[in-house]
Parts: sequence; structure tokens; C-alpha cells
Amino acid sequence: MARDAGTAREYVLEKLQECPAEVVDMVRRCDPASSMWTMTKVWYRPPWQVALGGFQRRGGAAVTVAGDAMHVMGPFIGQGGSAALEDAVVLARSLSLPSRTTDTVVPNSAGGVELQAGEMGGAIGRYVRERRLRVLRLSLESFTMGTLLRTKSAMGKLVCAVVMALLGTRSRRHADYDCGSLLSSTILLLDHSINSVNYSNSLNKSRACEYVIM
Repeated sequence: MARDAGTAREYVLEKLQECPAEVVDMVRRCDPASSMWTMTKVWYRPPWQVALGGFQRRGGAAVTVAGDAMHVMGPFIGQGGSAALEDAVVLARSLSLPSRTTDTVVPNSAGGVELQAGEMGGAIGRYVRERRLRVLRLSLESFTMGTLLRTKSAMGKLVCAVVMALLGTRSRRHADYDCGSLLSSTILLLDHSINSVNYSNSLNKSRACEYVIM
């Protein structure tokens, strides 16, 4: 991949030849010096990185990743988007289940409680532990399928076939996977000023649980 801004823009314009003129013109008018033209090779996170990766900042910090940032994988099993939605459900559920000890939970004026950063770290740790095995399996299956399609080695194809057989061949296993549901007891709202989470006492199951990770 070329990293020169001018070359990068020409490359993009070449790929957009069949797009509407407005799109092509927008790209052509962009400043070549802009950082948007920085180009890097797209890569997928291999299974061993999913197995060993640190998805929470050291020290139990209240920072984590989800979706492609956690388990970007090839499109070979069509589960990347579904896994990201599962991440959202599990993360929201984990954040709504603090170990409510008296030294971390403080009442607020809205009638709820405030979850301090340390408690958020514990909740995120639960999320990472719950998701790791699931996304590892998905990553391994996608990686194996991609390798099977690319490799020309008979031995490589045999190894991939064995791995796929061990992972299982039931066609509906991904569609039938249940990551659980959101709890009906809390709405999570991020308090930017004190880096805490406010809990309210009601959530209709038909409403979405909105959250922001700083």
C-alpha cells in the first residue's frame, strides 16, 4: 500500500470510477495533505491474539474494546456483526451488575446510585471474561475457513478440515447461540464529570440500553 498522499488519492479515485459523480468529485476535492489519506494494510485479528489479548487496560481500568476492535475477523462465517451486537448486550449487562459494596456505591440526587471507576473496572473484567471464549471460537472458525480457501497445500487443507470437524458442522449453531438478555432493572448513564455510572431504577424491556465507553 502506498503511503504517499497523492498516490493514495489516485488509488481511491481509481476504485470509485463506477460511483456517482458527486462521490468522485468529493474525493477529488479533498486536501491531499489531510491525514485521511494515510493508508495501511487491512488485517484480521488471528485466534491466538483473541486468546491472549488484553481487552482491558492494565490495572483493571474502566477501558475496554468491543466489536471489530476486539475480534476483527474475515467474512468467511458471516458472524462479525452479530458478535458485535452480542458484545453490546454482554457489556451493558455486566455494567448493570455491580457488586454493590458500601465503599463504592454512592446515592445521587436522582434517586439512583453512582458507580465509581474501580467498580466499572470490575464490571468490564466480567465482560471480557464472558466474551473471550465465544469470540475465540468464532475467530478460530473464520481463520480456519479463510486458510482453507487460500491454501494450496494438501496438508494445510487436511488440517483445516480436521479443525472444522472438531468445531462442529451443525449449520444453525451460530443462529441458535444465546448471549443472554439485558436486565430490566437499570439504565446506564455515563457521568462525564466524575467518571461514574448513574443507575436509575426502571427500564422497560422494549427500550434500548444506551452507554458510552470513555
